[in-house]
Amino acid sequence: LGFTAEGTVWATLKRGPTVDEAAFLGLRSARSEAEARAMVAHLASKRPEWRLEEGDSGEQAALGEKNSSHWQPLRTLSNTLGAAAIRVRPNLTLGSQHQSGGGGLGGLCRGGPLQPVDLLGGAAARVRNRQGKANGEEADEEVRWQQFLGTGRLGILALSFKTPASLASSMASWHASGLLALAAEKVALLNEPLPAEKALARYFGFRVVEPRELSGIAPERRSGPNRLTIGAAFWHGLGLLKADFVLFLEKDFAVDASLAVSALQDEVLSAAWLLDQGASLVRLRSRRDMGCSGFRTCKGQANRPEWGGQTTRARRRNWLSFYCDAPSDTGKVPSGLVANCVGPSRQAAQLAARSAAIADERTAASEPPRFKCFTSWDSNWSLNAVMVHRRAALEQVLQTKQGQNWTHGTLALYGESKFNDQAGFERGMLEDDWGKLQVPLCLSMRGVFRHHEVDN
Repeated sequence: LGFTAEGTVWATLKRGPTVDEAAFLGLRSARSEAEARAMVAHLASKRPEWRLEEGDSGEQAALGEKNSSHWQPLRTLSNTLGAAAIRVRPNLTLGSQHQSGGGGLGGLCRGGPLQPVDLLGGAAARVRNRQGKANGEEADEEVRWQQFLGTGRLGILALSFKTPASLASSMASWHASGLLALAAEKVALLNEPLPAEKALARYFGFRVVEPRELSGIAPERRSGPNRLTIGAAFWHGLGLLKADFVLFLEKDFAVDASLAVSALQDEVLSAAWLLDQGASLVRLRSRRDMGCSGFRTCKGQANRPEWGGQTTRARRRNWLSFYCDAPSDTGKVPSGLVANCVGPSRQAAQLAARSAAIADERTAASEPPRFKCFTSWDSNWSLNAVMVHRRAALEQVLQTKQGQNWTHGTLALYGESKFNDQAGFERGMLEDDWGKLQVPLCLSMRGVFRHHEVDN
C-alpha cells in the first residue's frame, strides 16, 4: 500500500504496539480522574523525558475571556460582516493572473529571507545601538526570542476525543521537544473526555475545557451533549485564547523526534513571522510523513493537479503538490503561483527561555527553515497541524477578488456553521470554492508534526 512503518498507525500496519504505546493504551482503563492521575504519575516516574520543571505542573489559569463575544450566542451574519474589529487585510496573491490588487504573496518574504519587522518592533536595533559591540547579531537573536516569548504571542489549542493513548504520545513529544515551554497559553478542548485525557492535559499544564462548559452555545449547535465538530471546536477554541498565534493540534500530531530543538524553534518563529505579515495559516506537518495514508509521494504523478481547473474541486489542487519539484512528477507549475521563503536559523544558538535546560541531542538543523507560500486558489482545506493568526481567523471578513464580502464571513465562523457535520468543514471548503477567496497560506518544507494515532 506504500505505507512506511515509521510514524504510522500501528493498527493499520497490523503490528503490535511498542512498549510506550502499550503503556499509553493502558490509560484507557482508568475509571476516575484520581486513578488516571496516579497512572500518569507512574508513567512520568519511568520516563525522564516527562520530567517537569518547577512551576510547569498543574492546570493553567483561565486566560481566555469567558465574557468575550466569542462566548455569546452565534452572531448573525449581518452583524459579523458589519462588526469586524480587525483590519481587513487585502487577500494577498502572487502577482499572477489571479491578481486582485493584494500586492503579491512575494511580499510575505520578498522572495527570500523573512523580515520580522512587526515582531521585533525595533527592539533588536535598540539593543545593538546601546551595546555598540560586534555581537549585534547575537543580540538580535536573543531579543527576537525574548520579544516573542515574553509577550504571550503563542498559544496551543489541543483537541481530543476519547483518545488518551494518542494524546499521551503527542503531549509527551510536545513537552520533550521544548514546544510547551514556548507557549504562553495552553488549552485542551476535550470532547467527551476519558479521565486519562483530563489527567494528561493537566499534568502537562493545559487548561481543560469541555464543550458542555462553554456558555452561550445552544444545545442544537453541538454534535452531542459534550461534543463539538472540528469546525465548531475551531471557532470556540480560538475564543478561549488571547495569544496572537495559535497552534491548532489534534491529539494525533506529535513532534518529529528527529527534529532538533533549535530547528523546532526556527519553524515556530518563522511561522509566526509569516502570519504577522499577512498569511492566515501556516501548515507545519512534517514532510517525513510522505508516503503515509493520504500523504502521497511524488512518484507516479500521484500529486499532479489540474492547473486549468476553474473551481477548487476541479483544479484537484493539493498543497502537497508543492513538495514535488520535478516537472515530470507534477507538471510544470505556472509561474507566479508560489513564493519561496527562507526563515532564520539559530543552529547552535542558546535555547530560549525555559527550554534552555533541554539537551539538544537530536539531529542538528544545518539549514534554515524554508516555506512555500501560495493562496487557497491552489489548495484544499485542512487543519492538520497548523498555526493560525487567531484574530484574523475569528474576525477578518474574507473577500472575493472582486471585493465582495464572502457570504460566510470569516474562516472560524464558517467552521462553526458546520456544527453538525464532522467532515463538513473540509468538504464544505471544496463545495463552496474557497479558492476564489485567495486566502494567503504557507507550507513548511521541513515541517514539525508527524501523524501518529495510537488508540484506533
